Parts: sequence; C-alpha cells; structure tokens
Amino acid sequence: MMRTLFALLLAAVAAAAAETSSAAHIVEIDRQVSSPGEGLLLGNGDLSVSVYQTAADVVFRLGKNDVWDRRIDFSKQFKPPTVKEFIDGVLKHGWKVSGWNATNIEEMKKLPGGERLLEITRGKTALRSGPYPMPKPTGEMRLRLPRDLGVADSAMHRLHIEEGRIEVELKWKRGVVVRIEAVVDPDLNVLAVDWKVEGWNDETRISNKTPLYVSVHRWADPDYESWVRCSVEDNPAYPGKPVEFDRGIKPLPPPEVVGANKIEQRFYPDALFPQGFRCRLTLDPIVKCGSFWRPKMPPGGKNAYFLLQGGTNVLSGSVALAVTTSRDRTLDAPKPLKSFAQYRQRAVKAGAEYWAKSGFSMPGDKFLEDLWYATYHARRCILKSGAVPPGLFFPSVLSDYSRWNGDYHANYNFHSIFWGDFTANRLDQAEAYMDGVEFSVPVGRKIARDYYGCRGVFFQLEQFPCLAEDDYSGRLPLGRMAYMTGWMMTHYWEYYMYTKDLQWLAKRGYPMIKDCALFYLDFLKKAPHPDLPPELKDGKYHAFPSVQGEGGWKKPMELCDRPQVMMHVRFSLWAAIEAAKALDVDKRLRSEWQDRLDNLAASHTRKSFTGKDAEYAYYCYLCCPPENGSHPAYRPSKPWDGEKAKKSHHSWDYLGILHWGRIGHVRGNECVPERTFRAFREDLVRWRHPNGLVGAMPEAVWNGGAWTESLSCMAPFQEMILQSWDGAIRLFPRWPESQDVKIRSWRAQGAFLVDAEFSGGKVRDVTITSERGENCLLWGAWKIVDESGKPVATAKDKFGRLEFKTVPGGKYRLKGEEK
Repeated sequence: MMRTLFALLLAAVAAAAAETSSAAHIVEIDRQVSSPGEGLLLGNGDLSVSVYQTAADVVFRLGKNDVWDRRIDFSKQFKPPTVKEFIDGVLKHGWKVSGWNATNIEEMKKLPGGERLLEITRGKTALRSGPYPMPKPTGEMRLRLPRDLGVADSAMHRLHIEEGRIEVELKWKRGVVVRIEAVVDPDLNVLAVDWKVEGWNDETRISNKTPLYVSVHRWADPDYESWVRCSVEDNPAYPGKPVEFDRGIKPLPPPEVVGANKIEQRFYPDALFPQGFRCRLTLDPIVKCGSFWRPKMPPGGKNAYFLLQGGTNVLSGSVALAVTTSRDRTLDAPKPLKSFAQYRQRAVKAGAEYWAKSGFSMPGDKFLEDLWYATYHARRCILKSGAVPPGLFFPSVLSDYSRWNGDYHANYNFHSIFWGDFTANRLDQAEAYMDGVEFSVPVGRKIARDYYGCRGVFFQLEQFPCLAEDDYSGRLPLGRMAYMTGWMMTHYWEYYMYTKDLQWLAKRGYPMIKDCALFYLDFLKKAPHPDLPPELKDGKYHAFPSVQGEGGWKKPMELCDRPQVMMHVRFSLWAAIEAAKALDVDKRLRSEWQDRLDNLAASHTRKSFTGKDAEYAYYCYLCCPPENGSHPAYRPSKPWDGEKAKKSHHSWDYLGILHWGRIGHVRGNECVPERTFRAFREDLVRWRHPNGLVGAMPEAVWNGGAWTESLSCMAPFQEMILQSWDGAIRLFPRWPESQDVKIRSWRAQGAFLVDAEFSGGKVRDVTITSERGENCLLWGAWKIVDESGKPVATAKDKFGRLEFKTVPGGKYRLKGEEK
C-alpha cells in the first residue's frame, strides 16, 4: 500500500513538473572528474557531498555546514576604536586613509595620533593574527577501484537533479564494469552508496584480492606555514592571503579512529562550544560486504582512516556514512539503518516535493533551463532553515585553510547565495540567510552599545557562525562601514513582503528590522553638531563617519553622507516604519523614524520628484532595496554598452561580483532586453563548469574551489521574467520577444504564486494564486476571472496599477495579452 501511495505521489509531481519542463534534468560528465570543485554535488542543506574520481578511487568528499574552527584569538587585538575616537581623529587631527589597505603609511605617521591610526588601520586584529575562525574540511569516503586493471577506459558521472541521485559507471576494455549509485538522506545526515562489480571472473581478474573496498579518511590539519608556502607555490599570482600569516598557529588536534568504524575530529573550545566542538564520521554496512580493519602504521602518524574490505567474491555492497556533530542530540549515527532502496526512495520523494514548488522551462534554450535547475539543486544541497549556512565556498570543496577566512562576507558576497530565492519560491533556503545573520547579533549589539553609544545592532563586513565576545575587527575602514547594518536587514523585510506572514514578522522579522533602525536612529546627528564637520549647518540628519564600499577618505566630508550609506539608512527607516504599521506597534518610534526619514541629508523628498508620476517615483525611491538600485523605474535611459562591459569584467576576472548589479540593471530603463539577455547569457556560457556550476573567480589566481556567491547567476533572468519589487506584479517586463519561456509557481510580493507562459512574443496562460487573500496589484490592462470563470472587479490604485481583491487560496486567470 505504501509503495502504491509513493508511486502515485511521484506520478502526480512528475505530471506537475511536466507542465513546465519537458524532461528530467541530468548533468553528465563523460570522463574522469579529478577534483572536488569539479565534481557532481549531492546534499540535503546541511550535509553535502562532492563526487570526483582519481586514477584509483571514486571519492565522496564530505562537507558539513557547521564544521568550523571557531577560535577567535584576541591576544593580539588592539582596542577597537569608539566612534568618538574616530570622529575626533578625523575632525581634530586630520586622520586620512587612502583605501581599505591604507597605503599612505608615511603620511599617516606624521598626523597627530598617527601611531594609533596606523594601529587601527594596519595593525593585527583577531582576524588578521590567524586563519581562524574558518570552515574546515569534514573528510572523505573512497571506493577503491580494482587497481590491477589500470585506469578505467571510460567513465560516466551522472547527476539526476530531480531525484537527488548520482550514478557513476566505469568500464574497462577487459570487460569489467563498476556501477555506483549514491544519495544523501533528506533529513538524516547520511550518505548512502551502493555498488556492483560486473564481469569480474577468472578471465578478467589478476589476483584473488577484493575487487573493490571502502576507506574512510580524515587527514590531520597541516602546519599552517607549510600550507601557506605550498599554496603560494601552486598559486603564485594570488595577491593577498594566505601570504600574511603569523608563525606558531596551532593546527587542530589530530583526528582519531574511535572503535572499528568511526573517526572523530575534535576542535578547541570556543565561546559557542565551551567543551570543544566534535565531528564524527560513522560507516555502517547496509548489507554484509566485508570487515573493518586498520593497517599498521609507523609511529607518529596523525591521519585517521579505516577500511571496510571483503573477499574476492564480494562483488557488490551498500554502506551508510553518517556525519554527526556537537549540534546534534548525539554523536551516534542514526539508527536503525535503512536499506539502500529506502534511502534512495526517501531522496527521490524529497526531490519530487522540492521541485513541485516551482519550475522553469525554455524549450529553445536548453542551456539556461539546465542552469536554472543545476543552480537551485546546488542551493538545495547547502541551504536549509535550521542549519548553518556556508560562507564563501561550498563545504565539500574546502581547503585546509580558507581565503578571507571563508566568512559570511557582508557586502554582496553572502547575499549572493540567496538572491532570487523569493521569486523562485524557495522560502526554506531564504530563511537560511537569517540563520547565518543571527550568529552576529550578540557582538553586533555590543559594538553598537560600547563603540557607537547606540541602541540596536551594528553589522561588520566579516561575520561567522560563532559567538564572538568582542569586536574582532574594529579596523578602519573595513570594521566601521555603517551601511552593512541596513544591508543585512533587507532580506528580512523582503521575506515578509513575499509571504505576508504577520506571525513570522512579529517573531523573527520585526525584531531585526527594529534593531537596525534603532542603530540608525541613534547614529544620525542633526546639524549643527560637535560630532559633525563644522560646515554642516542645514538642520538635516547626517551620517558621520560613513565609509562607502571599502574606500578611504582624505577630507572629513568624504566620510559624510556617502550615498551607499544613506540609501541603506533610508530603506532601513522606511521598512521599520512599514513593519511597525503592519503589526500596529511602536507608534512613538515610528514617529521618530519618520522624522529622520523626512529630514535625512543627501536624500530626496517628495518635492524632489516632479511631473505626473512624481508620487510614484518617490514611492519607488523608498521601497526598492538599495543593493539593487534605489529607484530603478526612473533611472535615465541609456544604451547597454556590451563591449565596454566585456572589457570591464574580463579584465577583472570576477563574474561573481556582477550578478547583484545586473538585477538593478534589469529593473531600470537602461535595460535593452535582446542585448542584455545575450550579454548575460554569454558570460554564463563562458564561466559554466561541466558539473553545472558557474564560477565566480578564476582558479588560476584565487584557488577557492567552488564559490557560493555565483548561486545568484539566474536572478537577473528571473527579474526579466517576473518583477514585484514595488508590490505590483510585472509579467515579462524585460524579456526578449525571441525567447519562449514558461514558469510555474514563481512568487511575487503580496504572497502570490504566478504561473505564466511567454511564446510567440506574447504573454499567455497566466494564473495567479493568492496565499493570504491580499489585494493583488498588477501592471497592464488585464481582465481577471476566478476559478469558475466569473469576472472579477478591478480598479486602479493611485499609481495607475490594476488592483483586485482576492481570497486565501483563490486562483485567478488573466485574460488579454500584455507586452
């Protein structure tokens, strides 16, 4: 009976998916895959696995999101500057900094307080005195291939995206075939692997040894100085870390084999895990396929590994490798074991449920369709609510030490993992963003209180899934960039706008939104003020000191009201006001926030916008998230200079930085759909790897493995298809007429799910489903009918947008064509 129900579920999901996509999505690599960064990926949002192949092994490289070395060494940390010290240094002593790396050293030395300026600009911090905190590799499981046959004559690595399943097939001309299948359980952090050896007989084998056996391996942390030297030798073009290092950095304790079938890695105590964090790998045979043993090793070996090996007649096997950590209730592997068929069934069922949430089809462009599925498959492997989100790199490709500490880099880098999640209806992945941000709230409150004298929370550039007891950076200018606070808040407000979930807003969203706005409420000063440059006397509220980007300053006014800071201040205040209104709370605070918003310096007011659409222009100016453009509908039109763009980003070799700006470009008037589409697509074709992932930086220079920040590469295309940043649905607003496309259950602000098709240059078959019963706003001249075909009354709002009432769960079809 259960099998019948499962089959019916899969059939129903497959039928729903078939309406959007014509076929299952499979990534195939028809050759040996020699590194984890190029391997195919499995995962459940917490445990991820990269599958690759050496000459002698098929390797399952494990990545567990919460496996971090969380040490923060404050022993060399200078006393972080207070905002008052910073202000006095700039206004009274003429402090100036050339940029984020402060190259004007001799000039700074001559200034009053120059030694202190040098200390907080170029001195050691808790982050710069060692490589930690940082994510760490988890370990590997290897299927040891029949070595006497030599390298396989053919190899096929195949990822079935909708099923969350990998197959590897290796063939030798002698007639031997090895078939391997692997899945990761969707709920348990267990990798299940099944294998079969065919054609192994007296004619093909050379010895009586087992044809295939299993090893589990966790290597010891290398000496950091030796690792740095090897890294620089392998990557001589790399311009920064890890060249900077201190001698005497202490590696992790060596891993240990525990019992016959377990390896445990211990970590040093930290504030979050005072007893020390632990990670354990446990291998269990699902069916009897050998016995565990450890070869005798010479004294002094620090690596930990064991083998599962059978006799010459053991030609098949199944194993379950569990990864447990101190975040789990127990380090013991989940019991009872399931059969491989059960693990596979659970993975396939979870995959069907995941892909039933939304779909995307481009029958004329298989490349973009496949990339959309591959990208969201990768997100599914490393992101889910309740887990620890990754930093800059995929957990299953990590090196022993990480560039930039592998942190939650809070410019666009950390956000780049998540852009597009709302439109693609991936709310669980979107909430993983909040799980990451909230690790930094305790130290953010301390920085706001102790170093700024403000309420609320202050966010820095570098963030980690740690409990920091003090400011671990504090350096100028990177540790004092006031725009980060507003940027970190944006995803919370957007989550509410896309879901209209008041309970979520009250419990999780508004507390963060309020804290960020409280910081700005206290940080802003009304001119004239002794803590502002003396030339400011306009009675407006100013942000000082405010660093833009990662830049420096030469004059005080270059630290005042920087556009990037003011955009985030403005949006943070506006979102806090709107969120408080939605919950009907904090009327006094709303009044104070509104006062700052109405009298914010370097900011437009209603009077700044003229013409018949002035009121709407001002509304766009307020409601559009700053990282993707302040008021995109009213940017001046200008042609897309594709050649200039090519030269710019090819000379920098950094595709990962472009996706966020492209979202804003698509929302603005300068977008020319055909040219923009071609330019964006060309980059993705150039940077896409055979495993389906798009690179962010060139390996030859940066050597980072697979970067997470390119997971937003499809977001600009999604914006070309569906926009709702102003609260109203725009269907295919920037989509080229030559491209046919179909979407299923994409999400728009107001808690609406949209199904639509664009073919032959026209919009067709549009259905809007209302989750919460909000009034629906649309751009365009549409006629609306409900599920029964009955016409629905419409009106125009004050901005000229079509508006109609909905009921929770109601489905509405749009009649007429719009382009």
